[in-house]
Amino acid sequence: MTIKLYRPVGLFELGLVWDAEMKRFPPRLAHQPIFILLQMSNMPVKKARDWNTNDQKSGYCGFVTAFDIDSEFLSQYELYTVGSSQHQEYWIPAKELGLFNSAIAGRIEIVEGYFGMQFTGFVPDELGLKGKNAIDQFNVLWSLLDYAPFDLSCETSANRKASL
Repeated sequence: MTIKLYRPVGLFELGLVWDAEMKRFPPRLAHQPIFILLQMSNMPVKKARDWNTNDQKSGYCGFVTAFDIDSEFLSQYELYTVGSSQHQEYWIPAKELGLFNSAIAGRIEIVEGYFGMQFTGFVPDELGLKGKNAIDQFNVLWSLLDYAPFDLSCETSANRKASL
């Protein structure tokens, strides 16, 4: 049996999840001793929308990810209420994240995305999208759609993260 959990992430953490084929979360940084997961409420949306979109380290965007995890595995962790009763989260010690990732059933999904005014996206360093922000990338890809489908395929293949 599984339970669905949610995690708000920024662009760069999402890129690492993408690199892991949407099957696991990246290791924590030295200053991140716990990995926080939320039960569904308005909190994952609030954090992705209101915090990540204003944060440079998040790429000025936030995504709500969702995934199923083995409920028996999860039962060894305490569910904390932080602030209101609607804000409940699990705290997974960073050193146990590998075990946690092994208990994820299926793939991590993106269920919502939010973009701040300063969002530029992943700025590629090769081919026709080189040095272009997300809006300019879209315009280039759109222009290739009708007259150069092979070039479109090459661009999206070479610049996977920009094409998220």
